[in-house]
Amino acid sequence: MKDDIIDISKKLKNVSRLYIINGENGFLPTYNNLIAEYSNGHIISDVNNVKIN
Repeated sequence: MKDDIIDISKKLKNVSRLYIINGENGFLPTYNNLIAEYSNGHIISDVNNVKIN
């Protein structure tokens, strides 16, 4: 599964600007950092102060 996430993230990098809303609550595993790393995505932790261009 991790390899699939990396492959898809690399593909997204070429076609889209990716913003990841980090709703992590500590109970479920997350791949947000992995996705952000391979897609050049941006992780948003505080949605109250977000400005997306």
